[in-house]
Amino acid sequence: MFVFKKAKPAMFNSEATGSSFKFRQSSKNEQDELELYIRSESEYKNKNNLLADWAMNKESYYAAWLLEDFSGVQDENGNPHGIANFSLADKARLIEKLKETEPKFSSWFTSHSEAAEKKITEVDTHREVVEPGNMQGLQEQ
Repeated sequence: MFVFKKAKPAMFNSEATGSSFKFRQSSKNEQDELELYIRSESEYKNKNNLLADWAMNKESYYAAWLLEDFSGVQDENGNPHGIANFSLADKARLIEKLKETEPKFSSWFTSHSEAAEKKITEVDTHREVVEPGNMQGLQEQ
């Protein structure tokens, strides 16, 4: 049998708005794919404003790139929005608006998009030292 483990998405629940946002896991590969997408849209679909906007708002575009779904987001008439109707630029503007209304989002997203190596904290070495006589497998033979 072939086993494949897909990373679970991360959820951000906005206390200020009551909305929920689901994000894919961050990786170097995701960042590279976003840059490739932006550059190809700019070159092949003549969307130079997208390239400029991305250059000015990289964190918002990266959050928009990882955004898989949301709930609790409405238009001015009170109708719920569907993520399928949002382009990458629309999602980036949504993220900018979220940053304005929810102060905790920026720090949450920064920690979500950190490389795994940065998330590992060092343990104090003085707590890990064990005397050889305390463990039978380490005693001199």
